[in-house]
Amino acid sequence: MQNSKLFSISFSVIFISLILESCSNESMITAPSNKNVKPMLKGTTIPTVSMDHSMDTVITLPKSGKTFMLNKNIPAGMLGKIDEYLTKHTISYSSKAIQPNLPSCNQHEEQYWELEEQYQPINGRTLGIWQNWIADTTLFNLGFREIDIYNTVDRDNAYDAGFQYQNMMFMNSGNVLNYNESNYNNVNTSSTPITRCYIDEPYDSENKDGHNPQWGVDNVLSYAVFLQNHSANLFLSSFLESSFWNMSQTINSSNNTYVMCDQYKYNVTSDLTYWKDSFGSRNVSDWMSLEYNHSGTGYPDFSTMFGTISNIGITDVWLFADNYGNLDLLQQFSYAAWANAWLSRMEQYVTIVYQCAGNCTTCNWPYGNWEITNIYYGSQQWVNY
Repeated sequence: MQNSKLFSISFSVIFISLILESCSNESMITAPSNKNVKPMLKGTTIPTVSMDHSMDTVITLPKSGKTFMLNKNIPAGMLGKIDEYLTKHTISYSSKAIQPNLPSCNQHEEQYWELEEQYQPINGRTLGIWQNWIADTTLFNLGFREIDIYNTVDRDNAYDAGFQYQNMMFMNSGNVLNYNESNYNNVNTSSTPITRCYIDEPYDSENKDGHNPQWGVDNVLSYAVFLQNHSANLFLSSFLESSFWNMSQTINSSNNTYVMCDQYKYNVTSDLTYWKDSFGSRNVSDWMSLEYNHSGTGYPDFSTMFGTISNIGITDVWLFADNYGNLDLLQQFSYAAWANAWLSRMEQYVTIVYQCAGNCTTCNWPYGNWEITNIYYGSQQWVNY
């Protein structure tokens, strides 16, 4: 982050020991917060910038849930006061010119950058999600631009939440060809074009039950021809090398089929690389799972997965989050995507006004009994990690 974006705080090193003590008392955490997203300011152009984090740390205040990029030299005890004020007051927007300090010696202003739970794609990379428990703008705000649908209700809810029809993926149920063709015709119309369809692990002989029976190559190819007549593509997933022969047969016999690796356990680096080397341009997208980042069994975390996927040239990632209704985990996923250059994040400029009960002798910032009298928001910008 540039120096102009840091707090306008210059403190002597005597505060470092106080900071360390305050951290334990104020429960500073580094995970994103669970809070509502403020709307972007009307009539403004939102710039995008890059940050230098060498002097900053991401801190989420425990009571208010606000997340800030903070200079490491913030005075001891001040985080608690900020957190308490934000919990009890409604913050307003202001176009007031930012001044480094107010004229009076017992008044002072500090400038902060608050990180919002609002993201957008960058670097030509896209995130999709398979889930069944959010039907509002939350997912769009978290940076997802692709989403699964099963029917017209899903389609219309996704559109209302900000997703474009061409970025919805129709999920096939079972292996009955006519049934899936009929369902696709319901969601795909001239005004609602759905150009991406998905079959989950059609050739994986393991882990199959009545909910997800195995397909045959002939059925998949017939379905691919049906979709090609509707200018749509078909995506197939697998986590087993035993499915490679059927996958190869399929993509060699159809020019609108693509493969996705959903091996997000164990040695994912070699597996993902093997898939990309094997299928080349037909492997344009892969899966990650909301479950395994926090399983505690040694599976790779989000950052490891993003690093591997980026290194092999994949630019489209889908997150399997079905039946895992945990907003905090989704926020951590978006945070990892931001930290690995898949998303940019919204920052909100915040000014905090302090008042000291005393005279110019006893009130010498940051010494003295300083209390917060006002907090207001200013400009916004998209920030790259």
